[in-house]
Amino acid sequence: MLILKIVALAGVALGQAERPPKLDFKQKIDYASWITAQASKGKKSNALPRYAPLLPKPDGTGGVPSYDEAVQSAISGYQGIWTPSEFPELAEYINKNSAYLAALEEATQIRDCWDLIPPGTVMLDYKMPIFSCVRNAGRARLARAWMKQDQQAKAIQEAHRVHLRAARHMKQHSVQIAHLVAIALRSEVYRSIRRAAAADIIPEEEYASWYSATVDDDPGAPAWDSVVVIEFAHSYSSMQSVCPGGKHDIKAWKRLQELFKEVRPFSDEDVEDATSRDPRDAVKALEDYQDALIAAGRGPYRYSNAIRIGVAWFELETITGNAFARLFAADLTRCYQLIARAEADRRGTMLLLAIRAHRAKHGSWPSDLTRIDAGIELKKLKTFLIDPISGKRFVYKLESGKPVLYSVGIDGDDDGGKHHPKFGENDEGGDYVFWPVAKQR
Repeated sequence: MLILKIVALAGVALGQAERPPKLDFKQKIDYASWITAQASKGKKSNALPRYAPLLPKPDGTGGVPSYDEAVQSAISGYQGIWTPSEFPELAEYINKNSAYLAALEEATQIRDCWDLIPPGTVMLDYKMPIFSCVRNAGRARLARAWMKQDQQAKAIQEAHRVHLRAARHMKQHSVQIAHLVAIALRSEVYRSIRRAAAADIIPEEEYASWYSATVDDDPGAPAWDSVVVIEFAHSYSSMQSVCPGGKHDIKAWKRLQELFKEVRPFSDEDVEDATSRDPRDAVKALEDYQDALIAAGRGPYRYSNAIRIGVAWFELETITGNAFARLFAADLTRCYQLIARAEADRRGTMLLLAIRAHRAKHGSWPSDLTRIDAGIELKKLKTFLIDPISGKRFVYKLESGKPVLYSVGIDGDDDGGKHHPKFGENDEGGDYVFWPVAKQR
């Protein structure tokens, strides 16, 4: 069976991230404190208190407002430099909430940010509104930079730095959704960079400095084993809460069923089946699943690894015959796919900046990605040449003297630069084109 083969092949070298304490039900384990300790390890200053002005008060009032329909339409609809007369609702939202945008910028001046979870917290009960608040404030902050103004390039670049630093903060939080928010923030920056290049907003002599600043502010994709082990700390915390001392608490199970009804519903029959089983068997299944996930995603992000991750999820139940275990596990297939896709987005955009920097220096495009002038001192350039989607180099060529740069997309077929906004997801085919820039959606 594949999941067991993956674990066997991985051996004792599975991952470097520290694993959560083993759940044996003999004593209550404080997984909340363990998560906090992992997130804060080696760090000194925490930006979390600086985000307080953005968050709602305990009574639910205050905090960064959600977008109404008009603002949502505007913030999703502008494709370049815009004016308040074009999007009056967006301009009004930005003006009314400028204090929140300033608070976001101040918080991102501190490098690190991690959760301060009260000791003993059951992770099912831990709420983190910071994600939606940062998302709303960040998108508004970036939109403000694209509003017509003097020193447009400087305004956009400063917004990118705030966005990427906020994404760095989100990556340090302890739930899968935090990584997805970080992906969204980073992807918005790379779309914005390509828009700025296409609109000739970036001065030619500044492409190299834009490259360097972006590398410094975005350290790249998170370590996969760290994503996995934090997710399993949540799983063990949840299991411990419904099976204290290794015995099923029916009231706690019913409460879990209520909490999960929107995101992962399960029936009364599922509860009846789960409570008939030994929790220790489910813990063993989860431990094997954790090892399989880490092994499947080891090494550089490659979109193809998501297949093995998906198989591990499918086999979690089929190997053990234990639906109980799957109630506490997360399917991380989509998370891995999105991280890999975001990394491709990052690398392709960095290569775009690099070829533009080369052209600014020499007056001509490089003939090949390996011919980009090393004297420009573009950090990490070699690591950006490989497309995580295909596992091969990005496609780069000159057509009629003009550059074309793209990923061949999820199907691995070179469609000659036919753009698909999601790398040809859902078997739709197509490539993902970084240059010339297609209209972004």
